[in-house]
Amino acid sequence: MATRDDASFVATARDYFESFLLSFSAEPEATLASNMDEPPLPYIEQCNMMRETERTTLFVDFQHLTSYDSELADAVKEQFHLLEPHMRLSVGKIMAQLHEAFAQDKDFHVAVFNLPHLCCIRELRTDKIATLVSFTGTVTRTTDVRPELLRGVFMCKLCQAISDPCARASCIASPTSPFESPHLLRAALGLQGCAAV
Repeated sequence: MATRDDASFVATARDYFESFLLSFSAEPEATLASNMDEPPLPYIEQCNMMRETERTTLFVDFQHLTSYDSELADAVKEQFHLLEPHMRLSVGKIMAQLHEAFAQDKDFHVAVFNLPHLCCIRELRTDKIATLVSFTGTVTRTTDVRPELLRGVFMCKLCQAISDPCARASCIASPTSPFESPHLLRAALGLQGCAAV
């Protein structure tokens, strides 16, 4: 449960994050003054693209966040576990303002990228728990993915008789009723066709 200070901190951070999404422009102010046009708002444009492509994840550049408000960026980095649900609510609120029909009954997400420090996988320690971290590593071992048999058709390897399709009853599927083969030895059965997940 959040304390009174946590609640105040979260409310302030949420307001600043909403303000960031609604008003951040990557254009330098000198360029804006000379053009006299409205500045391009990348996160509003991204919200419009989210509706068109039916995506629910908003991608936030951490460098944009830092240039807009370094205290907000530090808070997001250090207290991400606390702020992430509220950042998601902020995106939902903005999407509801911009595209009310699209935003109904949807959960929105925030993905933060372009953090200044890239950790090696071996640098991850307990002090990084609940913070926003970008890390790199190499997968050196993988496990075999074995499909799960849902239905199978068996064929006798000796006389080529084919069973009716049978559903998996336990870990190993085999014909549950005898089919037209005099060879009922399990070693003589082979899987002919299957439906697997």
